[in-house]
Amino acid sequence: MNVTRQVSKKMQGAGFSGENKEPGSIHRFFEYLGLVFFPMVILYILGSSGLALVNGNHWVLFTFAIALGLLGADMISGFVHWFCDTYGNENTPVLGKSIIRDFRMHHIYPKDITVHDFVYTNGNTFLFGLVFITPVILLLNAIETIPAKGFTFFTAITSFFGCAANMVHKWAHNAPEINSGLVRFLQKHHLVLNPGHHARHHKAPYDIHYNITFGWLNPLLDKFRFWDVLEGLFNFFGLKRDDSDTR
Repeated sequence: MNVTRQVSKKMQGAGFSGENKEPGSIHRFFEYLGLVFFPMVILYILGSSGLALVNGNHWVLFTFAIALGLLGADMISGFVHWFCDTYGNENTPVLGKSIIRDFRMHHIYPKDITVHDFVYTNGNTFLFGLVFITPVILLLNAIETIPAKGFTFFTAITSFFGCAANMVHKWAHNAPEINSGLVRFLQKHHLVLNPGHHARHHKAPYDIHYNITFGWLNPLLDKFRFWDVLEGLFNFFGLKRDDSDTR
């Protein structure tokens, strides 16, 4: 029995139905569209807004937008991860089978992510980017002011690296020899999510180190119990955590 089938059987044994685990042909077609066109839009936006900043010698804004964009991507990956670990379940409409199930199952069998192909790993996030983020950054890019160009540049960086979080997350779970030398270099120097750093999240009760793009903000967020505070805020507004599935 191959690894994929072993993982599938374990998932079902852990209480996950496995229904629609692999995208159907229509969904996969749209995922391909996202994988092709979203990066093209991002490159166009980065080029046009970045050149506007560089040509105007706005180097401080250019540098600040890059730094803040990378941190923003790390923060968004953490928020999505935390939210899907904490709220909803496999049967939640729209998000249940497409996102939440994978996050919950991942705690039980962390290596399942390593058997997903490139399209499965990245398709949903890039399709989301194409449908929801692309119109926003195109509208922002049409505003011909330097502050707007800086904000557009920041938004494009945040969006791209935020959507790339699944791929970086997969690298963190791959056996080292599977990853390229460049990926191993980036991991070693904490320029993307480091496997040892991420391993701390995979210790019960799985409530720390949620950020999975770079992981840079994890120590700060954990020190100040940011996610506990956020959960308390959500509770105040009536949204309660859901531990009804097998985690």
